[in-house]
Amino acid sequence: MKIKLVIWTMFMCVAGVAHANNFNTDCNYSHTLPDDPIVYPGKAGEAMVHDFFGNSSTNASSTYDSLSSNKVITCDSNADRSAYWAPQLKRPSGIVSPKYEKTYYKDDQHVASFPINAIPLGLQMLAGNHMGTAPNPHVNFLCRGSGNYTSTMPASCPPNPNSDGDPSQLDISVHFPDCWDGVNLVPNLGSGRKNRMKGLMKAADGALNVAYRNSDGTCPAGYKVKIPELQLNISYPLGADPDLTTAQLSLDPILQNGQ
Repeated sequence: MKIKLVIWTMFMCVAGVAHANNFNTDCNYSHTLPDDPIVYPGKAGEAMVHDFFGNSSTNASSTYDSLSSNKVITCDSNADRSAYWAPQLKRPSGIVSPKYEKTYYKDDQHVASFPINAIPLGLQMLAGNHMGTAPNPHVNFLCRGSGNYTSTMPASCPPNPNSDGDPSQLDISVHFPDCWDGVNLVPNLGSGRKNRMKGLMKAADGALNVAYRNSDGTCPAGYKVKIPELQLNISYPLGADPDLTTAQLSLDPILQNGQ
Protein backbone atom coordinates (compact mmCIF):
# COMPACT_ATOMS: atom_id res chain seq x y z
CA MET A 1 0.00 0.00 0.00
CA LYS A 2 1.38 3.40 -0.96
CA ILE A 3 0.61 6.21 1.41
CA LYS A 4 1.99 9.71 1.70
CA LEU A 5 2.27 11.35 5.06
CA VAL A 6 3.34 14.85 5.92
CA ILE A 7 2.52 16.02 9.42
CA TRP A 8 3.21 19.65 10.13
CA THR A 9 2.95 21.62 13.32
CA MET A 10 3.48 25.19 14.46
CA PHE A 11 4.55 25.97 18.01
CA MET A 12 3.28 29.09 19.68
CA CYS A 13 3.25 29.12 23.48
CA VAL A 14 5.01 25.98 24.63
CA ALA A 15 6.99 26.00 27.86
CA GLY A 16 10.46 24.51 28.11
CA VAL A 17 11.13 20.99 29.37
CA ALA A 18 13.71 20.41 32.11
CA HIS A 19 16.21 17.55 31.99
CA ALA A 20 14.64 14.08 32.33
CA ASN A 21 11.11 15.51 32.39
CA ASN A 22 8.33 14.62 29.96
CA PHE A 23 4.82 15.97 29.59
CA ASN A 24 1.94 15.63 27.18
CA THR A 25 -1.20 17.37 26.02
CA ASP A 26 -4.43 16.02 24.52
CA CYS A 27 -6.12 18.09 21.81
CA ASN A 28 -9.47 17.21 20.28
CA TYR A 29 -10.16 17.65 16.57
CA SER A 30 -10.94 21.29 15.81
CA HIS A 31 -11.68 21.89 12.11
CA THR A 32 -10.76 21.05 8.51
CA LEU A 33 -9.42 23.42 5.84
CA PRO A 34 -7.40 23.22 2.61
CA ASP A 35 -4.84 25.52 4.26
CA ASP A 36 -1.26 25.34 5.50
CA PRO A 37 0.25 28.41 7.22
CA ILE A 38 3.79 27.00 6.91
CA VAL A 39 3.95 25.81 3.31
CA TYR A 40 1.38 28.17 1.79
CA PRO A 41 1.20 31.11 4.21
CA GLY A 42 -1.55 33.56 3.34
CA LYS A 43 -2.80 31.39 0.45
CA ALA A 44 -6.18 30.08 1.54
CA GLY A 45 -7.38 27.00 -0.33
CA GLU A 46 -4.08 26.21 -2.08
CA ALA A 47 -2.87 23.42 0.21
CA MET A 48 -3.91 19.82 0.62
CA VAL A 49 -6.87 19.33 2.95
CA HIS A 50 -5.77 19.25 6.60
CA ASP A 51 -7.37 18.33 9.90
CA PHE A 52 -6.45 20.83 12.61
CA PHE A 53 -6.09 20.35 16.35
CA GLY A 54 -5.44 22.68 19.25
CA ASN A 55 -5.82 26.32 18.30
CA SER A 56 -9.29 26.85 16.84
CA SER A 57 -8.27 29.90 14.79
CA THR A 58 -5.64 28.19 12.62
CA ASN A 59 -5.87 28.97 8.91
CA ALA A 60 -3.59 29.89 6.02
CA SER A 61 -2.86 33.32 7.51
CA SER A 62 -2.05 32.19 11.05
CA THR A 63 1.01 33.65 12.73
CA TYR A 64 2.55 33.46 16.18
CA ASP A 65 0.70 36.63 17.19
CA SER A 66 -2.69 35.52 15.87
CA LEU A 67 -2.50 32.10 17.50
CA SER A 68 -1.12 33.29 20.83
CA SER A 69 -3.92 35.86 21.12
CA ASN A 70 -6.67 33.26 20.58
CA LYS A 71 -7.88 31.67 23.81
CA VAL A 72 -10.25 29.16 22.21
CA ILE A 73 -8.38 25.85 22.05
CA THR A 74 -9.29 22.16 22.05
CA CYS A 75 -6.43 21.00 24.32
CA ASP A 76 -6.60 19.94 27.93
CA SER A 77 -3.87 22.45 28.80
CA ASN A 78 -4.89 26.10 28.60
CA ALA A 79 -1.22 27.05 28.28
CA ASP A 80 -0.87 25.28 24.94
CA ARG A 81 -2.17 27.48 22.13
CA SER A 82 -0.10 25.69 19.52
CA ALA A 83 -1.49 24.60 16.19
CA TYR A 84 -1.13 20.99 15.04
CA TRP A 85 -2.32 19.66 11.70
CA ALA A 86 -2.16 16.61 9.44
CA PRO A 87 -3.46 15.66 5.97
CA GLN A 88 -7.04 14.41 5.88
CA LEU A 89 -7.47 10.62 5.79
CA LYS A 90 -10.07 9.15 3.47
CA ARG A 91 -11.33 5.87 2.05
CA PRO A 92 -13.75 5.10 -0.80
CA SER A 93 -16.42 4.73 1.88
CA GLY A 94 -15.80 8.30 3.01
CA ILE A 95 -13.60 10.59 5.06
CA VAL A 96 -12.14 9.23 8.29
CA SER A 97 -12.41 12.04 10.82
CA PRO A 98 -9.82 12.02 13.61
CA LYS A 99 -11.02 12.03 17.18
CA TYR A 100 -8.05 13.65 18.89
CA GLU A 101 -4.28 13.92 18.94
CA LYS A 102 -1.93 13.45 21.85
CA THR A 103 1.38 15.29 21.83
CA TYR A 104 4.32 14.07 23.90
CA TYR A 105 7.22 16.40 24.68
CA LYS A 106 10.09 14.08 25.59
CA ASP A 107 13.70 14.17 26.73
CA ASP A 108 14.66 10.58 25.96
CA GLN A 109 18.26 10.93 24.80
CA HIS A 110 19.85 13.64 26.92
CA VAL A 111 23.60 14.07 26.38
CA ALA A 112 25.65 16.23 28.76
CA SER A 113 27.23 18.24 25.94
CA PHE A 114 23.78 18.93 24.49
CA PRO A 115 21.62 20.15 27.40
CA ILE A 116 17.96 20.41 26.52
CA ASN A 117 16.56 23.87 25.77
CA ALA A 118 13.05 25.24 25.74
CA ILE A 119 11.26 25.16 22.39
CA PRO A 120 11.47 28.77 21.15
CA LEU A 121 8.17 30.59 20.84
CA GLY A 122 6.92 30.62 17.27
CA LEU A 123 9.01 27.67 16.06
CA GLN A 124 7.58 25.95 12.99
CA MET A 125 8.49 22.34 12.23
CA LEU A 126 7.71 19.76 9.56
CA ALA A 127 7.92 15.98 9.79
CA GLY A 128 7.27 13.19 7.31
CA ASN A 129 8.12 12.75 3.65
CA HIS A 130 6.15 14.96 1.29
CA MET A 131 6.73 12.74 -1.74
CA GLY A 132 7.49 9.44 -0.03
CA THR A 133 5.78 6.12 -0.63
CA ALA A 134 8.21 3.88 1.29
CA PRO A 135 8.19 3.35 5.09
CA ASN A 136 9.52 6.31 7.06
CA PRO A 137 11.46 5.64 10.28
CA HIS A 138 9.85 8.68 11.88
CA VAL A 139 6.26 7.63 11.12
CA ASN A 140 4.55 4.63 12.72
CA PHE A 141 1.13 3.01 12.66
CA LEU A 142 -0.86 1.09 15.24
CA CYS A 143 -4.19 -0.72 15.30
CA ARG A 144 -5.42 -0.02 18.81
CA GLY A 145 -5.45 -3.18 20.90
CA SER A 146 -3.47 -5.30 18.44
CA GLY A 147 0.23 -5.23 19.19
CA ASN A 148 2.99 -2.69 18.67
CA TYR A 149 3.64 0.20 16.31
CA THR A 150 4.96 -0.68 12.85
CA SER A 151 6.52 1.37 10.05
CA THR A 152 3.98 0.15 7.48
CA MET A 153 0.35 1.11 7.13
CA PRO A 154 -1.93 -1.82 8.10
CA ALA A 155 -4.39 -3.17 5.53
CA SER A 156 -7.09 -3.26 8.20
CA CYS A 157 -7.56 -2.75 11.92
CA PRO A 158 -9.39 -5.62 13.61
CA PRO A 159 -11.90 -4.84 16.35
CA ASN A 160 -10.34 -4.06 19.70
CA PRO A 161 -11.78 -6.53 22.24
CA ASN A 162 -10.95 -4.16 25.10
CA SER A 163 -12.59 -1.10 23.58
CA ASP A 164 -15.71 0.36 25.11
CA GLY A 165 -16.07 2.78 22.20
CA ASP A 166 -15.33 2.35 18.51
CA PRO A 167 -14.84 -1.28 17.42
CA SER A 168 -11.58 -0.49 15.61
CA GLN A 169 -9.14 2.41 15.61
CA LEU A 170 -6.01 3.45 13.71
CA ASP A 171 -3.28 5.50 15.38
CA ILE A 172 -0.59 7.35 13.43
CA SER A 173 2.50 8.44 15.35
CA VAL A 174 4.97 11.00 14.02
CA HIS A 175 8.32 11.90 15.60
CA PHE A 176 9.58 15.41 14.94
CA PRO A 177 13.22 16.57 14.74
CA ASP A 178 14.72 17.52 18.11
CA CYS A 179 17.73 19.65 17.14
CA TRP A 180 17.30 23.29 16.09
CA ASP A 181 19.72 25.47 14.12
CA GLY A 182 19.33 28.19 16.78
CA VAL A 183 18.49 30.87 14.21
CA ASN A 184 15.48 30.17 12.02
CA LEU A 185 12.03 29.85 13.54
CA VAL A 186 10.50 29.30 10.09
CA PRO A 187 11.75 26.65 7.62
CA ASN A 188 13.14 28.17 4.43
CA LEU A 189 11.14 26.59 1.64
CA GLY A 190 11.94 29.16 -1.02
CA SER A 191 9.42 31.00 -3.18
CA GLY A 192 7.15 29.59 -5.86
CA ARG A 193 5.40 26.23 -5.84
CA LYS A 194 8.23 24.24 -7.51
CA ASN A 195 10.87 25.58 -5.12
CA ARG A 196 8.64 24.86 -2.16
CA MET A 197 8.18 21.27 -3.27
CA LYS A 198 11.97 20.87 -3.48
CA GLY A 199 12.33 22.42 -0.05
CA LEU A 200 9.77 20.06 1.41
CA MET A 201 11.86 17.07 0.39
CA LYS A 202 14.43 18.16 2.97
CA ALA A 203 11.86 17.71 5.73
CA ALA A 204 12.02 13.93 5.37
CA ASP A 205 15.55 13.91 6.82
CA GLY A 206 15.14 16.94 9.03
CA ALA A 207 17.36 19.27 7.03
CA LEU A 208 15.45 22.54 7.21
CA ASN A 209 15.52 24.67 10.38
CA VAL A 210 15.49 21.51 12.52
CA ALA A 211 17.19 18.11 12.29
CA TYR A 212 16.98 14.70 13.92
CA ARG A 213 19.57 13.81 16.57
CA ASN A 214 22.39 11.41 15.76
CA SER A 215 22.26 7.77 16.86
CA ASP A 216 24.40 8.59 19.91
CA GLY A 217 21.96 11.29 21.03
CA THR A 218 24.11 14.24 19.97
CA CYS A 219 22.91 16.94 17.59
CA PRO A 220 24.38 17.15 14.06
CA ALA A 221 26.62 19.99 12.94
CA GLY A 222 24.65 23.13 12.22
CA TYR A 223 21.84 22.11 14.60
CA LYS A 224 23.46 22.38 18.01
CA VAL A 225 20.42 23.49 20.03
CA LYS A 226 18.80 20.42 21.59
CA ILE A 227 15.05 20.77 22.14
CA PRO A 228 12.47 18.27 23.44
CA GLU A 229 11.45 15.55 21.03
CA LEU A 230 7.87 16.06 19.97
CA GLN A 231 5.83 12.95 19.25
CA LEU A 232 2.39 13.50 17.70
CA ASN A 233 -0.15 10.65 17.93
CA ILE A 234 -3.41 10.97 16.00
CA SER A 235 -6.36 8.62 16.61
CA TYR A 236 -8.79 7.70 13.83
CA PRO A 237 -11.92 5.76 14.83
CA LEU A 238 -12.86 3.37 12.01
CA GLY A 239 -16.25 2.33 13.34
CA ALA A 240 -17.47 -1.01 12.09
CA ASP A 241 -15.35 -0.81 8.88
CA PRO A 242 -11.75 -1.87 9.59
CA ASP A 243 -10.62 -1.83 5.94
CA LEU A 244 -7.65 0.44 5.10
CA THR A 245 -6.45 -1.16 1.85
CA THR A 246 -7.33 1.89 -0.24
CA ALA A 247 -6.97 4.57 2.43
CA GLN A 248 -5.16 7.70 1.31
CA LEU A 249 -4.01 10.93 2.88
CA SER A 250 -4.86 14.18 1.15
CA LEU A 251 -2.54 15.21 -1.69
CA ASP A 252 -1.53 18.60 -3.02
CA PRO A 253 -4.07 20.05 -5.47
CA ILE A 254 -2.98 20.49 -9.07
CA LEU A 255 -3.26 24.05 -10.31
CA GLN A 256 -4.29 24.74 -13.88
CA ASN A 257 -4.11 28.33 -15.15
CA GLY A 258 -3.87 29.50 -11.57
CA GLN A 259 -7.04 27.73 -10.52
